[in-house]
Amino acid sequence: MQSTDTKRYEIVFETPVIKENESNLIDQIEDFNLRKNSSFLDNIHTYGFFIKNGAEILGGVIGKTWMGSLYIHRIFLREEIRNQGYGSQLLKCAEDFGRQHKCTLATLESLSFQEAVGFYKKNDYELVYADRGYDNNTIIYFMRKKLA
Repeated sequence: MQSTDTKRYEIVFETPVIKENESNLIDQIEDFNLRKNSSFLDNIHTYGFFIKNGAEILGGVIGKTWMGSLYIHRIFLREEIRNQGYGSQLLKCAEDFGRQHKCTLATLESLSFQEAVGFYKKNDYELVYADRGYDNNTIIYFMRKKLA
């Protein structure tokens, strides 16, 4: 017999989002995902590699391993240290970390105004998809590299 629950629920707007509500929603999503795929949260490791001058951070890369992939969440270099090989070194550090955790691919996104697609291609990343339609004609590039 099918449920005949006709109760109507309220939709509540929040901005900024209350952290407790955000955490609750994320917990529910993760519980659902774990029920559908029991290995969903296996082998998650966050990482960060930083270029420092004493305590000052000049650049770095941060991300996580997840579902057999290395996700590069952010990579940044101050302009004064660009074009000196640091970006490629940071990618290599992250990729080596991914390989240590049995990742078979690396993924990242880049915004068109960052003008970094050529850099990623030079480091053997391939363009998977270019998502258009954002403000100021910005394009989000989704890129990946095989690690295995």
